[in-house]
Amino acid sequence: MMACQTCAHWGGEEDYWRDYTCNGLKVCSRIGEFFEASEWNDDGDRVMKPECRNDLAFAQDGSGYRAFVVTKPNFFCAHYEQKP
Repeated sequence: MMACQTCAHWGGEEDYWRDYTCNGLKVCSRIGEFFEASEWNDDGDRVMKPECRNDLAFAQDGSGYRAFVVTKPNFFCAHYEQKP
């Protein structure tokens, strides 16, 4: 099954996340933060960094403090990669 529970990108266990691991939820490390994947250009526009231009999705937090994608084990994603 190509779902998070068998994906190499699923399961970040950082200290700030431990309080929220209820119901089998875990962090997806493949979906990055929009703020980290983009930058301001000389014209004052927010543009994607070259290394992130082909990324398919981003997380965005209104406060700009911290954002990440949280999924249940059976969520399916285009970024799926089998765990080694």
